[in-house]
Amino acid sequence: MRSPDELTAGEWAVLALLDEEPTHGFAIARALAPEGEVGRIWSVRRPLVYRAVETLTGMGLVRPAATVPSRSGPQRTVLEATPAGKRALTRWLRQPVAHVRDARSLLMLKLLFLTRREADLEPLLAAQRERFAGLADGLAS
Repeated sequence: MRSPDELTAGEWAVLALLDEEPTHGFAIARALAPEGEVGRIWSVRRPLVYRAVETLTGMGLVRPAATVPSRSGPQRTVLEATPAGKRALTRWLRQPVAHVRDARSLLMLKLLFLTRREADLEPLLAAQRERFAGLADGLAS
């Protein structure tokens, strides 16, 4: 089984949305669609959202919280982040990305979710500058 450090960007996005507010998979998929509020930064296809939910549930980072009726089909399961999921997400949001190639995707995703949390961006940005400065120093030598 994978550790939380090995989650994909899509799995982190699903976990971050569930940390913000318990909701069902369809609402997550809508937010992560290319035209969705998060999907404009990082989009995830609907089947991958449901796979991410399964993975996160299996890892104990997400759990079912309730079921609600649906107007367009079977009842929907409302999901929420577990305390372990909340801790893993907070750690991930604080870590700078490892590679410059990830600045346009993962770093932007982290900044988006930190902004949605109304968190201070400076600690992540300072750590990221330091990380990239170390990479630049290595390339220069």
